[in-house]
Order: sequence, then structure tokens, then C-alpha cells
Amino acid sequence: GLIFPGMRLLCTWLLGWSVASMATGQELYFRQITTADGLSDNAITKLFQDRDGFLWVGTESGLNRYDGHHVRVWHARDGLGGEHVTDIVQDRHGAIWVATQEGGLARFNAQGQVQRSFRPDPGNTSAIRNLRLNCLFDLNDTMLMIGAQRTPVMFMDKRTGLFTYWKGTGPISPHYAVDRPMDGTD
Repeated sequence: GLIFPGMRLLCTWLLGWSVASMATGQELYFRQITTADGLSDNAITKLFQDRDGFLWVGTESGLNRYDGHHVRVWHARDGLGGEHVTDIVQDRHGAIWVATQEGGLARFNAQGQVQRSFRPDPGNTSAIRNLRLNCLFDLNDTMLMIGAQRTPVMFMDKRTGLFTYWKGTGPISPHYAVDRPMDGTD
């Protein structure tokens, strides 16, 4: 059968965690949360646990943060770029970055307040040019690397909010980036 690359890693991690838990005599406790508990949607697209222990849940209909007891929800009307969350990461400074399939990028502080949404701006050539984002990677203290449907790799300077684009040849690095995407925009 076909196994997704991430699924193999998840299965390996769960198996290792289960064996380690059995060896130490710990009981495993799982709790399922659904829309009945306040989750925005049961179609989960991303799970991410931040350094404070909160579980961030991306769905096809919004972003959720679970503290073990309560669910807090954000939608596009609350500052989230779009409804369909595709990725969530926390950078080295504690900011939570959320990519969406149809609405660009949003940055939250550790308390869950939307600090900024990044959407195209025709008057600003350094603004994000793609709304359909797939994945995020905290590259270093100053750069966020972003994968999108039409532009394979974008870089965002977290200090300035300016975007550059991998030119399609050479190493995938901000040093080989240009100010316009090579494959078009959304």
C-alpha cells in the first residue's frame, strides 16, 4: 500500500513512544476533542504543540488552540488569513506562524493574539504574492521559509515583513532569492 512519508514517521514515533511508556510503567491517556467540545471543524489538517504546551489544531474551517480544558477558535474574520489551515510553526522568538490554503500568512504572539496578517498588496512589490500556502519552516532568527502552490519557495524577513522568492536554480537559500516569483502569483 501507499504510505505517505509523514505517516511512516508518525507511526514510528507513536510505536517508539508506546514502547517507552510501557517500559516506564506510564499509562497512556488520550482524549478526543470534536466540534462538540468547541473545535471549529472535525477535519483536522495540522497539529502543533507549542513550547508552552498548548495544542494548536488547524482545520479546514479555522484555527484552534486547546489548553487541555478549553478550545479557543480563530477564523478569517478574527485576523486569520483564511479558513483552511495548512501549517503551523513556532519560531525561536515564540511567535506562532499560520499558513492557510486560500488566505496567506498570519503571525500570532504566544498569548494567541493576531499580530499581523500577510496578504498581497499590489502597491508593494515586497509583499507576499501568493495566498495558497502549503508549508512553513523557521529557517533562522530572521527568516521564515514558505512553500506555496505556485511558488515553490518564498523567504520572509521576520523583522521587516518583506518577501523574496527562490529563483529556481542554485541552492535554496535567501542568498539566491529575487524580488519576484518565477512561477507567477495567485
